[in-house]
Amino acid sequence: MFVVAAIQLIAASAQAQTDETIRVSTELVQTSVTVVDKNGRFVEGLKPEQFQLLVDGVPRQIAFFERIIAGTREEQEKLADFGNKDKGHVPPANQTSNTAVRGRTIVFFVDDLHLSLDSLKRTRDSLLYFIGHKLGSRDQVAIVSASGQIGFLQQFTDNRAVLRVAAARIQQTAYSVLDTEQPAMSEYMALKLEERDRDALSYYVGRCIDENPGYTPSKCALVIKERSREILRRASAVTDRSLSTLEGLLRSTTPFPGRKLVLLVSDGFYISPRDRNANAFSALEDITDTARRTGTVIYTIDARGLISGQPDATVNLVDANGVLDKANIGEIPRSQDGLNALAADTGGRATFNKSSVTDWVRTTLDETSNYYLLAWIPEQDKADAEFRKIEVSIPFRPDLTVRLPRGYLNSIASRKSRHEDAASTKTSSDGTPAAPAAGGPESTALSDTLSLTLSLKYIDVPDVGGVVTSSIQIGSDALGGDASGKTATVDLAGVILNDRGKQVGDFKTGLAIDRAKSGGGGRDVIYNNRTRLEPGIYQVKVAAKERSSARVGASADWIEVPDLKSGTLTLGSLFLDFKQVQSAGSAATTQVQFSVDHRFREPLDLSYLSFVYNAAAGADGKVALTAKTEILDQNENVVMTSPPRGISATDVSDRKHIPVAGEIRQQHLAPGTYELRITVNDLASGKAAVESTVFSVY
Repeated sequence: MFVVAAIQLIAASAQAQTDETIRVSTELVQTSVTVVDKNGRFVEGLKPEQFQLLVDGVPRQIAFFERIIAGTREEQEKLADFGNKDKGHVPPANQTSNTAVRGRTIVFFVDDLHLSLDSLKRTRDSLLYFIGHKLGSRDQVAIVSASGQIGFLQQFTDNRAVLRVAAARIQQTAYSVLDTEQPAMSEYMALKLEERDRDALSYYVGRCIDENPGYTPSKCALVIKERSREILRRASAVTDRSLSTLEGLLRSTTPFPGRKLVLLVSDGFYISPRDRNANAFSALEDITDTARRTGTVIYTIDARGLISGQPDATVNLVDANGVLDKANIGEIPRSQDGLNALAADTGGRATFNKSSVTDWVRTTLDETSNYYLLAWIPEQDKADAEFRKIEVSIPFRPDLTVRLPRGYLNSIASRKSRHEDAASTKTSSDGTPAAPAAGGPESTALSDTLSLTLSLKYIDVPDVGGVVTSSIQIGSDALGGDASGKTATVDLAGVILNDRGKQVGDFKTGLAIDRAKSGGGGRDVIYNNRTRLEPGIYQVKVAAKERSSARVGASADWIEVPDLKSGTLTLGSLFLDFKQVQSAGSAATTQVQFSVDHRFREPLDLSYLSFVYNAAAGADGKVALTAKTEILDQNENVVMTSPPRGISATDVSDRKHIPVAGEIRQQHLAPGTYELRITVNDLASGKAAVESTVFSVY
């Protein structure tokens, strides 16, 4: 179909432009620095002269310095300045600007290939806590699993329903490298044998001789060595899969501006120079380098929590002389080496022996909400250096901890990831082609060549069911026209996918647009498609192409169709600037119009409409509902609120579909982005339903 081809073409174009983005320009090199005190709190008010910067051990002067709030427009603008090689100046070290919240970019990477059932439960609980309490309305968040079992839902989104389903899909992956031989041999013990540990070899050779009369010590040593190598081979394949998925994830975050945060949850894994997988250590180097180049900080946690380090009583190991206990010393710290390296080398922090994953999520988000941005002029005489080591400290303040990436590779022009080809053919656990892990292009406009805005609204129609309206607004200023210049023709198409990525609907049309009415600064063109859908989560992807100029645009969004048969109190989608208009012509009909782009002029004069479903009846048989209206600014602060007001249902024939409408007039609401939040309380049942949407004032 046209829409699929167009989306793939635009996504490929965007990837080609950004895949090898290097956070280094000819004028400046930058790094993000987090400074915390002994209690883990960000330290405010530091000055550039307090910092000491070393590059390859040589002191360098800080040319640019500023405190940044993660997820702000300021962050995006500052980082974009460094990527512009045409800039012929160095911004002053004390430069400041106003902050406008854009939203954070956060990834939860669940290493389910190295996660016990108990750890999995704690991880899922922490994800649900974040979705319910810490997810901002402008955040872009992805939940990604190492095994790929989340499948199609491994995409960036701010939709809570999508993230909850993604979290629920994480199940324990049966991972075990133990063979059927006796005595049992763990992965760590196989690693010690491969490293020629005398205690481990003595124990297993002795047991082999006891259980196999006639075997010589040399033959037993050979048998044991083959066992250990086979265990390591299988274990390495699993670890390599986790690391490969992680690196592919980091590469997919390139299109997103600002600093990205990855929260990696795992029970640990083993890396060794004598590992049968020769690329084990190079995999960590690839990941940390990709993280630096994409502006990503990795925070890790060992989800096992408090670990005793004592051997498992269920393992059939007889060790009366304590030889094996001696060989096992260091097993737990060794399994945490990879987690520690990923965090330390990217400017993050590794957390061990902490029983609550939820507490770790909370403190990590607090710690990473602020950072300092440092930049310096690189030395031109060392342009051929492959790796640059970065050190930043605050002399005379030993009480402070400074976290930052430990360095960067100077050039990747000839470097290709060893996982790149494999990742391109990866499939999800249900057999469908896997979406790019946390693919940014799937959740934002893919091209600004042809301005395209997509808005999805749900409404339940009596005797019909759930209907989703896909509204596409095409910017009139970008339209060209035919040879006469009077008419612009736009081919528009869309696909509707369920939560498994399976297509359940599509639409396409050609729009002949009279530029005299719509172009030249006139009204934008709006097309509405209505589709009957069963309860569930859906993604709608749309693409448009103007025939004369071949300009294209694409966008995607998510929507949840609730299951009203459950009887749960539900508030439907919010329609802004909702109105009924009469169409022109002899066959005049009444049509419904509402805002698609949610942009309104100052002063604000805004109307809204929604529907309350499954309201309960009181003892008197009547419905008692109240609605509260709030407007929140970009910092999640309430700037306008109305006291709860009653919703009249007296004239409503269908008590299951009760409209709730209102008007908001604000003379002094400054230009910016806001969130409209409506809370409906059912006095009969004591339940509440909340619906919100984002709008902007200009």
